Amino acid sequence: MLREMRIATGFALLLAAPAYAAPVSPFGISAGQSLKTLDVYEKQRGMAILNNPPKPNDLFFLYSVKAYDSTGVCEIRAHTKSLRDEFGTSTRGKMRQIADALSSLYGPPSRSVDDCGGATCKPEFWAMHIQRGARRYAHLWRRDELLATNLNTIVVIAEAGDSGDLRATLIYEFKDNEAACEAAARALDASAL
Repeated sequence: MLREMRIATGFALLLAAPAYAAPVSPFGISAGQSLKTLDVYEKQRGMAILNNPPKPNDLFFLYSVKAYDSTGVCEIRAHTKSLRDEFGTSTRGKMRQIADALSSLYGPPSRSVDDCGGATCKPEFWAMHIQRGARRYAHLWRRDELLATNLNTIVVIAEAGDSGDLRATLIYEFKDNEAACEAAARALDASAL
């Protein structure tokens, strides 16, 4: 009888455990981690800019997290230094470097996007279109490819930086506390009405 109870308990624990082998903690930051345990520079409406993450990476200059008191960390963002990059060559090169490093850990991205909706998408205007929001350039890893982890998505995206510069931004979204994070974001938005 005791043996059957142990087997049943073990089986219940197995079913309750996450389906991934080990949680991932990019830059030493875990899903659900309290902001109180991080070196926060500034906090504002669900986002916090960090002075430094526990494990910084030389490719990045600025780190931020989306986090709420009720959920802890939901998302991590790491930004490269802004690049003065008229044709986007340096930005695309930096993004390839980041994507290659991620591919060595998680496999190739499920999707790469270089999308420009207008007919005037000429290579010489690549950076200008990114800055104006007319073009999207990104690499995306989806939940399907990240099954063995606690990550929902990974995105590397080109964004407008300061003063018309460009930067690459890496975004990690966790699936551990996804529903709670969405609920906290909705509550914060509703509280501003």
